[in-house]
Amino acid sequence: MGFCESDAKDQSLFMGIALQIKRSQTHILLAAALAALAACAPLAEVSKTEPKLGAQDGTIAELRRAEQAIADAQKLKRTDPNRAVGLTGDTI
Repeated sequence: MGFCESDAKDQSLFMGIALQIKRSQTHILLAAALAALAACAPLAEVSKTEPKLGAQDGTIAELRRAEQAIADAQKLKRTDPNRAVGLTGDTI
């Protein structure tokens, strides 16, 4: 084995390693780009809903109390929204 053959093998090995490093860098770059895009995605979507009286499965007195609580909550939703949520939650 001569000097030239050794240099050719070394150069071939070097090129193989360089190609592997390039592939690794490409994978890392792709993973970083996907992570950046995922970070920009919305986590949740919130929509506004109004409380409504459901099926009539209670007594008339219970339904009246529930309807009154909903009406009271709708009056309070601007001045005291936390209390309004509590009132509508009590009717469920």
